[in-house]
Amino acid sequence: MAGVDCGFSVHVGIKNIDPDVVFAKLASLAQGCEIATKRIFG
Repeated sequence: MAGVDCGFSVHVGIKNIDPDVVFAKLASLAQGCEIATKRIFG
């Protein structure tokens, strides 16, 4: 299992984080998981 400290937890309750940035980061993490899965399991 992979894990990451995405850095957003320190900003809980602060409303200056653009949701598009958050979703883009989460999307890139998901894409990385897909790439790793294909390389490891074929």
